Amino acid sequence: MKKRSFLHHFQSIGIRTDCCMVHIFENGNERHIVFEDIDGGMSVTNASEQIATEIVNEYKLDPDFCWFYETYQQFDYETFEEIEYNWVIGDKDVWTANSPVWKEDADFKNVFLKSIKK
Repeated sequence: MKKRSFLHHFQSIGIRTDCCMVHIFENGNERHIVFEDIDGGMSVTNASEQIATEIVNEYKLDPDFCWFYETYQQFDYETFEEIEYNWVIGDKDVWTANSPVWKEDADFKNVFLKSIKK
């Protein structure tokens, strides 16, 4: 499984810019995308719809083949949850994530933890 990681900046409240780490794991046409909160402003929980929308559109991903997760570096990755969104496609083929639902995910948590310990 191929992995790429990068710092993602997003605008939160007003003109403030916040950030989180994004890790994209590629397996064929599937993408497992982890939002890692690094205590860089607004939490990934509160910004998850915005971050998911930005990542899908920026990298031209098909959300039907994407799985999203969130975790918190500052809490030693104790929580690791999958986030399911309702996706709406709008003008100019722009996807928007909404109605997030969180659930525990132990399986991909193990994949993620192994990848950061390398």
